[in-house]
Amino acid sequence: MPAFEFTLGGAQFNTPARMRELVARAEHAGAGLLLDNCHIVRSRDSGRDIEDVAPSEIVYVQFREVGAAPFPELFGAFAAKGHSGPFSHEAPNHAAWARPAGEIAREALAASRAVLP
Repeated sequence: MPAFEFTLGGAQFNTPARMRELVARAEHAGAGLLLDNCHIVRSRDSGRDIEDVAPSEIVYVQFREVGAAPFPELFGAFAAKGHSGPFSHEAPNHAAWARPAGEIAREALAASRAVLP
């Protein structure tokens, strides 16, 4: 199932609304959005950016540590939408890469469970 991610650094597809439009124009039943908390937090409205996104549009949720990310608010927004699809932790930093993957995964799982609704 193809999942498309908006990124603030992109020239065209840099908001959830623009990415939703692209996915709708693709007219592919399996296509949807990959929502990344990093991009959501760096955008202006945090969890409010996804209020208009229908649960059926969300294919995949990706999260990582980004400063004071409002994880309870973001996870709550996904739960309120009924998203029960995949969530994954992204560890894009050299310190994490130098550590055992299992250790990073256990820490991410424990931290996630602590803030999941």
